[in-house]
Amino acid sequence: MKRRFSLFLAILMLVSVFSPLGLGFEGNEIRFSTNVVEAAEDDAQLNEATPKEEVNDASNEVIPKEEVNNASDEVTPDVDNGTPSTEDKDVQPEVDLKDQKIILTNDILTIGEDVTERNFTWYANTKEKGKFEFAKLNAEKDFKDATVLDATVLEETNKDGFSSNSVTLEGLEPDTEYMYRFSNGDTVSEVKNFKTGKTGDFSFFTAGDPQIGAGFEDEDEKGWDKTLKLLPELDPSASFLLSLGDQVNISDNERQYDAYINRDGFDGLTLAPIIGNHDSGNHAYTEHFKVPNVQDKGTTNAGSNYYYVYNNTLFICLNTNNKDYAEHKVTIEKAIAENPNVKWRVVTFHHPPYTVATHALDKYITDMRSALVPILKENKIDLVLNGHDHVYTRTHVMDGTKPIIEWKNGEEGKAPSEYVNPKGIIYVTTNSASGSKFYDIMQDKEFEYSAVKNQERVPNISNVKVTDNSIEVTTYRTSDKSVVDSFKIVKEDPTPVKPSEVRVTFKVDENKGKFLPNEDGVILNTRVLPMNFDKTKLEKMAPEVEGLEGYKFKGWDKEFVGELDQDLTINAIFEKVEKTEPEEDNSVEPTKPTPTQPEKDDTREEPIRLFTRHYDRTETHPVYVSKSSIFTKEDALKKGKEIANKNLAKNSGKATDIDGHWAKDSINYALENNLIDLIGNEFKPNDKTTRYTVVKALGRFKKIDVEKYKGKSLKDVDANSEESAYVNWAIKNGIIVGYEDNTFGGDRELTREEIARILNLFAEKFDIKVKNLEAPKFKDQNKISDWASKDVKEATEKGLLVGRDDGTFGPKDNLNRAEVAQMIVNMIK
Repeated sequence: MKRRFSLFLAILMLVSVFSPLGLGFEGNEIRFSTNVVEAAEDDAQLNEATPKEEVNDASNEVIPKEEVNNASDEVTPDVDNGTPSTEDKDVQPEVDLKDQKIILTNDILTIGEDVTERNFTWYANTKEKGKFEFAKLNAEKDFKDATVLDATVLEETNKDGFSSNSVTLEGLEPDTEYMYRFSNGDTVSEVKNFKTGKTGDFSFFTAGDPQIGAGFEDEDEKGWDKTLKLLPELDPSASFLLSLGDQVNISDNERQYDAYINRDGFDGLTLAPIIGNHDSGNHAYTEHFKVPNVQDKGTTNAGSNYYYVYNNTLFICLNTNNKDYAEHKVTIEKAIAENPNVKWRVVTFHHPPYTVATHALDKYITDMRSALVPILKENKIDLVLNGHDHVYTRTHVMDGTKPIIEWKNGEEGKAPSEYVNPKGIIYVTTNSASGSKFYDIMQDKEFEYSAVKNQERVPNISNVKVTDNSIEVTTYRTSDKSVVDSFKIVKEDPTPVKPSEVRVTFKVDENKGKFLPNEDGVILNTRVLPMNFDKTKLEKMAPEVEGLEGYKFKGWDKEFVGELDQDLTINAIFEKVEKTEPEEDNSVEPTKPTPTQPEKDDTREEPIRLFTRHYDRTETHPVYVSKSSIFTKEDALKKGKEIANKNLAKNSGKATDIDGHWAKDSINYALENNLIDLIGNEFKPNDKTTRYTVVKALGRFKKIDVEKYKGKSLKDVDANSEESAYVNWAIKNGIIVGYEDNTFGGDRELTREEIARILNLFAEKFDIKVKNLEAPKFKDQNKISDWASKDVKEATEKGLLVGRDDGTFGPKDNLNRAEVAQMIVNMIK
């Protein structure tokens, strides 16, 4: 203890010498600051605390166990001991509040328990109860029909001479603009506005550690101000801002709260705050921010756990300055039990279980991994958002504490941009949103759980878009709005089954193998079968599997015995094989072909093609090679003609499954003109179409020369295939593009909003004559993605696409084969 006291005296002496220069210390760094010195001690010093108490890691203040403020950088010794205060407060004589002008300040709109509710807080230098009025916006800003609320007043607050006034706004309607004003006595605020979000899809921003005062206060304020003003440029329809803790640097510094709250960027913006370690030491936080569903769990001076629901998502907000994880478990389970029908569960708290900077190896962080992470797994949380470590980190999918390491195309260090039905949680640690402080990545440590890590000492802000089946997180640099990282979590609802049915799903590890299409060109890896189906028949129903380079398919991980009594997932098993160089066989010398095996004719003028070009009736045929012998050229042509004629007949015959179908005439046109192939004797009009089908149909519609475009293409397209020609043609003409990993994804299904863009580009490129219609208003207009709204509007105005009979567009629905036939006819007519 003597050593700690001596160190503290030494720090105070340094403050007295350097504070006039604004010079301070942080960790092992010397930094300029307008604040008191921030000091951090070694673990050895921290261990000197008494066993029954825990220590505030930075301030050395001994505090009760249930209120540990780990890694706090605050120095807040008791003023009575003659040490510096956290504020530069001059002693002022008492003033009769009746004689002074009423000041209204620190007004902030905060999240409610659901989309129909908001909370609002403001300060006034009077104890008189305030009033709040709100109404739907009107041009006259007339409040005669407004709802009037009496504020709940907290007369004594951390801000000397000011009371805290708060209200809850209820019964708010979606997608509606409201106006409001607030008052104390005769002093009335200006009229301000806010707009509620739409039902269904929504978005929000999340900010890490503004921590006003961690650097130069005025610079921190400017950085925070810049970030807030940037939000409408990045996403003008965002519903709220989630601030992940450490709003201020010193928990009782009202000047820093002023700088955080009194920003023009908060006009119309709803805040959802989280308690950080720099907020936790004082009740000022809860005096400023009113939140819903406040619990008696996770309590410190600043507040406790709370939760809210926004559209389809449950947000659970934990105060992890309290390390009683059993209490946090109670909050999580209660929130989930009260909201069982949400689609997504997001948990937010300040301290990150998984990070790569200064705090990554701190004991309270490693303790959190072992104590809190299993609770999150048990409760099937989808996404966890954290702050605290002033660095950006995105984890792999975490199955509890075990990372499911997945790299895009197996390229280590290249994180996937999309996770479909992940079997775990993704954790995101956010960087500073103001630029007040940054921590460097620990380069000498390996963090197996980290998929993406970034530190450029540039403020970040993250935008989160939520739909019924996806959450997409995109993090931006505030310096130039460029993207630091972006990823999407997708939940795909499997084909619905009846109570008397079960679903069987075959899966492969895409890093080791792949499914092969059947003779109809289809991959059937999901089957819906009757209950009590004979499992012995499943093996023949399994799709064909091929191992990738270095792997051999060995079989399946389930036995095909008994009967099906529940849904079943069957995984492919692969064996790693060593690459071996083929041994040179010198026992047989190469021989030239005999007269019965003619030499290859390299002098022919016309190449022998694999497919007949039906549109110009040129007869070209494939070379036919059997396993036992090489046919003559004449034999090959004869056999090739048989195959070619069969291919033509395949499309010239009548499809057996289109009678009575709404698109029958369009399908017949597509078949007669060889635009789309039959599958056996059927067209399968309601089957989902693929990217290959679409580029083939458009290419055949334009009668492209297949041989001209065939050849080297994207890495998942066979250079010798017909598909390569259509893919290369489409990419060259700007109709479609490949993916970032240099693949085309030909078997991937297309949505109706995706085809809208393709059709617009095709029509523009080839001057297709289009119509000039009035764009319809679809019932599901709000479900069209922001990036696709313009394309859908243009495609429907041009008559390239039409809506559904029920008045919807179905933007996320997969395009089917009948719709492809119809869209071609639309262009012709």
